[in-house]
Amino acid sequence: MKIKSIILAAFLFSGLFLNAQKVAHIDAEKLLSLMPEKNAVEKTLIDETNKHKIAIENMQKEFQTVYTKYEQEASKVTAEVNQKRGKELQDKQKKVSDYQQIASKEIAKKEEELNKPILQKAQNAINEIAKEKGYDYVLLSNSLVVANGPDLIEAVKVKLGIK
Repeated sequence: MKIKSIILAAFLFSGLFLNAQKVAHIDAEKLLSLMPEKNAVEKTLIDETNKHKIAIENMQKEFQTVYTKYEQEASKVTAEVNQKRGKELQDKQKKVSDYQQIASKEIAKKEEELNKPILQKAQNAINEIAKEKGYDYVLLSNSLVVANGPDLIEAVKVKLGIK
C-alpha cells in the first residue's frame, strides 16, 4: 500500500511539475520568410547562382565549339593528334565538372554566411519575447503534432518590426 501511495504521489507531482512549465510555439520558417533581410539574401543568391550558371554555359559552349571543330577535322589529322585532342576535350569536360562542384560549394557557403545574422536576429527576438512573456520553452510549431500553447509569431514580428 505504501508503494502505491509513493507511486501515486510521484505521478501527481510530475503532473503538477509539467503543468507548471509554460510552453509556446512558433513557425520559424514562416517568421524567416517574413523578414525583409531574407529577400536581400535570396536576391544575392540568385545573382550568385546566375553568375556561375553563365560561366558554366560559356565553358560548355567553348567545349562544344572545340568538339565540333575537332570532329570535322578528325579524318584530316593523324591518330596521334586525335588522341591528343581527345585528351584535351576530356580535360575541358573535367574543368566544367570541377567548376560546377566549386560553384555549388561557394553558393552553399554564401547562403550560410548571409543567413547567419538573420537567424541570430530571429533567435534573439524569440528569446526576448519568451522571456518577456514568461515562457520556459518555445517549440517549433512546424514539427509539432499538436500545438496547444500560444503562437509567438505575432509578438516576434512586432519585436522585429515586421508588418
